[in-house]
Amino acid sequence: MPTPTPQQQAAIAADGNVLVMAGAGTGKTSTLVGRVAERLVRTEGRVAADRLLMVTFTEAAAQEMRSRLRRELEDRATDPEGVVDAAMRTQLARFELAQIGTLHGFCLGLLREHGALLGLDPRFGVIDEIEGGVLAEASMDAVIEPLLAGNDAASEAARSLARVQFGGNLGALRACIRSVHAYARTLPDPAAWFAEEAAKWDAAEPGDWRRWLAEFVPGWADRWRARLSVLADNPNAARRAAVLAGWIATGLPDGERAAVLATLDEGADEEWPKRRKTECRGPLVRLFEEAAFLRSLEPAGPGAVDPLAEDWQWCRGPMATLVALAREHGERFAAEKRSRGMLDFQDLEQFALDLLVRGDGSVPAACRERFELVVVDECQDLNAAQECILGVVSRGGEHANRFLVGDVKQSIYRFRLADPHVFQRTADEWSRPGAAGRVLPLTGNFRSAEGILCFVNGVFPRLMRRDVGGVGYGADAALEFGDPAGRAALAVSADTEPRVEVHVVEKGAGQNGGAGDAPGEAADLATGSGEARVVAARFRALMDAGTPVWDRAERGFRPVRWSDMAVLLRSEKDRATEYAAEFAAAGIPLQARQTGFFLRMEVSDLVSVLRCLDNPLQDIPLVAVLRSPLVGLADLDALAAVRMHRRDEERWWTLVQAFHGAGLRLGLRADDVAAGPPAGEDTPLVDASGDPVLAGDAVFVHPATARSAARAWHRLARLMAWYPAWRLCAERRGVAAVLEAVIDDTGCETRLEGAPDGAAALANVRRLLELAREFDRGQRGGLYRFLRWLDASADADRIEASTGAGGDAVRLLTVHRSKGLEFPVVAVGGLGRRFNLDDFTKPAVVRDERHGLCPVVAAPDERRYPSVALWLAQRRQRREVLGEELRLLYVALTRAADRLLLVGTATAKTLDERWPEIAAGAGSGPLSLETVEDAACALDWLGPLFAADAGPAWGGDHGVAAGFSWRRWAALPEIVPRTGAVPAPAAGSVEPTFVYPFAAATHEAAKVTVTGLRKRIAAGNAEESAPYAAWVRRPSSEADDVSAVDRGVWHHRFLEHVDFARAVDAAGVAAEVARLAAAGRFTETEAAALDQAALARFATSELGERVRAAGAALRREFPFTLRLDAADLRALGLPSAEALPDGEFVVAQGVVDVVVPDGDGVWILDYKTDRVAPGGEAAKAEGYRAQLRVYALAVERILARKVHGCRLHFLTTGASVAI
Repeated sequence: MPTPTPQQQAAIAADGNVLVMAGAGTGKTSTLVGRVAERLVRTEGRVAADRLLMVTFTEAAAQEMRSRLRRELEDRATDPEGVVDAAMRTQLARFELAQIGTLHGFCLGLLREHGALLGLDPRFGVIDEIEGGVLAEASMDAVIEPLLAGNDAASEAARSLARVQFGGNLGALRACIRSVHAYARTLPDPAAWFAEEAAKWDAAEPGDWRRWLAEFVPGWADRWRARLSVLADNPNAARRAAVLAGWIATGLPDGERAAVLATLDEGADEEWPKRRKTECRGPLVRLFEEAAFLRSLEPAGPGAVDPLAEDWQWCRGPMATLVALAREHGERFAAEKRSRGMLDFQDLEQFALDLLVRGDGSVPAACRERFELVVVDECQDLNAAQECILGVVSRGGEHANRFLVGDVKQSIYRFRLADPHVFQRTADEWSRPGAAGRVLPLTGNFRSAEGILCFVNGVFPRLMRRDVGGVGYGADAALEFGDPAGRAALAVSADTEPRVEVHVVEKGAGQNGGAGDAPGEAADLATGSGEARVVAARFRALMDAGTPVWDRAERGFRPVRWSDMAVLLRSEKDRATEYAAEFAAAGIPLQARQTGFFLRMEVSDLVSVLRCLDNPLQDIPLVAVLRSPLVGLADLDALAAVRMHRRDEERWWTLVQAFHGAGLRLGLRADDVAAGPPAGEDTPLVDASGDPVLAGDAVFVHPATARSAARAWHRLARLMAWYPAWRLCAERRGVAAVLEAVIDDTGCETRLEGAPDGAAALANVRRLLELAREFDRGQRGGLYRFLRWLDASADADRIEASTGAGGDAVRLLTVHRSKGLEFPVVAVGGLGRRFNLDDFTKPAVVRDERHGLCPVVAAPDERRYPSVALWLAQRRQRREVLGEELRLLYVALTRAADRLLLVGTATAKTLDERWPEIAAGAGSGPLSLETVEDAACALDWLGPLFAADAGPAWGGDHGVAAGFSWRRWAALPEIVPRTGAVPAPAAGSVEPTFVYPFAAATHEAAKVTVTGLRKRIAAGNAEESAPYAAWVRRPSSEADDVSAVDRGVWHHRFLEHVDFARAVDAAGVAAEVARLAAAGRFTETEAAALDQAALARFATSELGERVRAAGAALRREFPFTLRLDAADLRALGLPSAEALPDGEFVVAQGVVDVVVPDGDGVWILDYKTDRVAPGGEAAKAEGYRAQLRVYALAVERILARKVHGCRLHFLTTGASVAI
């Protein structure tokens, strides 16, 4: 073991309860092993090896700990002169009995030993997460389905919950029940939590809601007072700051709350400084929204309805039903597992708690007596139940024996319900004088070069704060350059250039797509490929230059290898393909996690066989098997011969049996091969109408089909011979045995060995076989349950496909998967990608650690808006999510040893204006709380810091600041061609020898959008949106930071969800914007971008009155799919349709903004946010004539009602044009 540093030695030698705050790369594993080894070998107070409890979070980590400790004891057992230490030999013998493993492993042993006290059979099995998920879904079916069909009060309540609260979305209801159940089982006492929730919703008054609101308002008011007070040159802000200061000074009496909130909200007659409205209003938009929401909770006056009490009454029944359903689901699920003699991982924890906390006390006393030392690794990822287990088995007082190691800054598993606050609370408690333990830091980093550590220490004190996610970055967290003497070559003083590179791709650089029907999709794709190209270019350059990296084992430099490099992404979704393409073009080998295991052909074919063995009447799996190499009917003529044998037979299995029987009846044998038709004769199997010309046994003898029929029969004969044996094997010997028989009988492995991608395919087949063996070992049931388990595994996408790749290749990993790893060169990509906030913004019910179940209020008049509990929970959870994103960023940046690349995408305006503006306010200090909280992506944090540290030089395309270099990519780098690539043929060197007779059809897409069709008709150019047309690059510089496409999307979203009955004037429109923003329909940026004056003009116009009068009969965002024949296309004026034969057609998809009833017909309204000069609306409308003709055609055909007219309304000018 290397010589410990002073910090490490302090942790190793400390007595009592110790919590080690181990920063990234600080040698925590060595310290942990040193601590345990010191206790096992010391002369006084030695811990017997079999009285050690060491808990890790993975089996791999446990094995490493065990191996390192064993080596340490072996080294101590015999000195260099060969003298044997008897005491160490005894420790080695006892060491095999030491409890070193995962927490679940400890709980499992506890239940095997003491489970009889709980009535558990000690032979119980343990099911994995996927199998547990299958059983859980079956249990949920047993709870929900009878209620949906029943006639009693409970059934009606469940149906009402599904219909009203969840909008009829049973999937959302089930997901909510799963979430509630999973969360409850992370608590020390799930039953108590359910009882507390049930009692809360049983109360007649919203006591908790009122208390939470009262606790929230003072902090909210003080925070806004502070934010507004610094806006001295903004009179509207100063006036509101004075109001808040006066309210706070009087003690914030509840009786004044409504009046104060009314003053804070934006008034209809609000006056703004001339030519400064946008500047002055921007900082107040969120205040307006929040004040409006809080004001909506106040009674309108004395004796008026109490909105909070009214909301509570509307929520009580549905939430009580939800609690009951979640509790019943848990009970059914537990009963199902008990009936099978199985437990899942959460059961291990909960039954352990039954023994340790809810029992008679004998078991925890025995554990405390047995374990002299309790060691917990990665304890920042504990939840409350797990902390309780470890606390109960540990000693206290003068015999305190806990040694906890972790780093709250690396707690990144919130999605697994890890709770970093558990660790932080312990750290806070043990940091106080006279506490039950002590906190010791580890800050000496032995992984990264000093330049990277300086960068990290310069970033996170300005970002991490306790009020966002509960984690700060104080001076005691700063990483120090470890072993400066031994790593002098990695010191900042030895660097000739910064070790951190910042690469910002300007939005639009190299983008192949622009505005269209799915602008977000196209832009996201372009963003990913642009960043991938920059990373590929930099990696290629580093490799070509032979860039030196530090070899820790050799204590010196060597040239970089591909395997030294890694790309880290927040999520691999939608990114691995882009990186693979760009890296392949640059000739860079890339190893990435391959999803889609069950989509691989070799796996899909074998699973289809198993489905047919389970139920042969499933047509799709059966046809897949027939066409697969396992049977060999890939030839469509052969398959058609089977089909024609009985053209009226609906079931393929019945058809296959009849076809096989007919061949036997005609005397065919498995080795027969038909002679086939006479030479030169090629009679088609179908006539011009598409009907078969043959049927029945004739397919075996007719010259046109005899060869195909014989070939089909020959292959089916083998399947029919194998099938009974395979089914018998499945029934008697299990899933793995039948899978082995299928593989052997069909020669699957032999065939794959000779395939081009054979090694990877063979590995996938063997992985499927291993999954079957694991399933059989668990004695989980037969083929049907195995197939359900596979379906659940496919949905979870947790099984990786083999790529056959490895060796010297760049790794592409998620940040989560990179934890615990390190690489000499790391590129962190996707820093401009938006955070995912869907978990707490979209569900109808959010589960919150502080506020419990937090519902959307579903009012009887069909309005939906957040309850006060949900509104508060969303604010809290946003801070928690942002805290986790900050910790993920910390983990990502601390994986790099020699060089760190930070890559993201931003608009030119963000680069040139927004970041420098924030930087000017923050300087070299921390970003403001609102800047941290308002961030939508990691670049929203990092960008202002880059601009601040770079100073005036930031305006350039590239430069060097203290600690990092940067480059802006307005145009992407040229990709380096792959070495040895085959050159493209020279122009004119390939002569065409064949002209496709249906060439005109190849220039027409099978499916088009109405927008694309309109543009082509208007331009008179069929090439504009043809399948292979070049995309036009969207300009990268815009007048503001909001694109025209985004602005259009947001206005359409408002008009889709606005309540026209309320939006009768400007004030009504403003109120609707606030309501929809509070309901999560709009972010602050989106709401601010809405042109409320234009919307008010429409609302008060004659057209708006007609829309309002339609009431509930109005159809908004009416989607359609329409078949357009060649004649339709020609009538619409599409030039390319002239060459299309009459049998051709395309499918058009689109969405009509508004369909308004009009007597016996309807009329169509389409909104436009195009910029158009007043008076130019009619000319502009002509370009949309074809689009509205398609809309009218679709509406008439789908609704069978006459379209009386179409109107275009231009929001920018307020003018309407009839088409």
